[in-house]
Amino acid sequence: MIRSFKTYLVLLAALLCAFGAGTMPPVHAQSNAPGTPSSVTVTRGDGTLTATWPAVSGATSYHVTYSADGGYSWSLAAFNHPDANITISSVTNSATYIVAVRARNAHGDSGWRNSPAAGPWPPPILTARRDLTDYSVDLSLANWSGDWWFRINDGTCTSTQSSQVTGIRGYPPGTHDVGAYSDSSCSQQLDQTTFRLSRPYLDADWDFSSDTVTLEISDLTTWWFRINDGTCTQVNGESIEGIAGYQYGEYTVRAYSMSNCSTEVDSTELQVGASLFGAVKLNDYTLTIVLENFIFKDDDWWFRIDNGTCTKASGMAASDIRGYSTGVPLYIHSYADGTCTQFRGDTTYTMPVPEFTATVQADNTVDLDLYVSPWPDNPFDHFPVEWWFRIGNHSCTPAGGRYVRGIAGYQSGMYDVEAFATSNCSAHVASTQFTIP
Repeated sequence: MIRSFKTYLVLLAALLCAFGAGTMPPVHAQSNAPGTPSSVTVTRGDGTLTATWPAVSGATSYHVTYSADGGYSWSLAAFNHPDANITISSVTNSATYIVAVRARNAHGDSGWRNSPAAGPWPPPILTARRDLTDYSVDLSLANWSGDWWFRINDGTCTSTQSSQVTGIRGYPPGTHDVGAYSDSSCSQQLDQTTFRLSRPYLDADWDFSSDTVTLEISDLTTWWFRINDGTCTQVNGESIEGIAGYQYGEYTVRAYSMSNCSTEVDSTELQVGASLFGAVKLNDYTLTIVLENFIFKDDDWWFRIDNGTCTKASGMAASDIRGYSTGVPLYIHSYADGTCTQFRGDTTYTMPVPEFTATVQADNTVDLDLYVSPWPDNPFDHFPVEWWFRIGNHSCTPAGGRYVRGIAGYQSGMYDVEAFATSNCSAHVASTQFTIP
């Protein structure tokens, strides 16, 4: 048997030599571990880190760790993770993180690749914006993906599933506090802010010609109004014209941002009917009638004093009206037509009585002094420069300026003196007396 075994070895050696066994490569141990990932990118989320990297050829899994202290200590995210991305949960939003990844296969591990530092997750940011067209408020919460609740001032804790809430109404002009919360009891606040609702300007005017009311408001295109305790009426646009049916008098108009007229945004007073006032022009003691507090589309209007003539006027005032005495109430009516049938408003005015004195001098001549002291509600502040006087039954005499000096020719006795605003001495202004000794 030994001889046969030796024969076998000789034959094997011969065969190896015959086939060139001396030319075969030597046998070495080969390393087929994967290469290191070329980069790692980290995206922050609310309480999460999402890391991605290019897939490594030959890798069957990845080893992922992360650090919140700049690489001093590391936490394991996954040891044999199959994908080239991973989401790490339950991280702190305010911390800065680094994620490290290496590739693996049956032959071994690659080197580590660190991500750039991923800064803190932005906190939720609450924004409140007023919608200028309808006096509503829009809320938006950035950097938050889940359900949240909001509360305005000390109101109801209201839930929402969207990052935006639009068309919140019911708040009056002023500054309001609003908070965003992560719980239904509004105890865990995410952020807070304020919003201010500026007061729009409401204007109400009465139209003289059509006897209707026009309302106009700034900044709003959808709103509601109520006149006194009347109907709550919607307006689309900044103004509404042709409101009719109101008797002459004063009214309160209120504007609202809600269809039930529950949230007032502005109010104003309305005068239906022409507001008239009279004034005396002191340099000639004529009467002026002024119209105010209404829209004046037609330049022409008419007036009547007491039961006198229906007189046409143009513009906002009728002036140089003569022939009326002082100290007597004048009933002034305004109209929109030449027949004085379309009544628009009235007033009562009494022309003030000036101070009128007669002084007897040592030579028995008489001096007259007509002085009109200014009063607060009169726009004209002058002394009379044109007036007339009559002593007793004598003739109607013109007086130039405030004073008349040296009137002579009167015998002893008491005399009545009257001042007038017209050359025929028909519009009485004032009266006095003097005595010649």
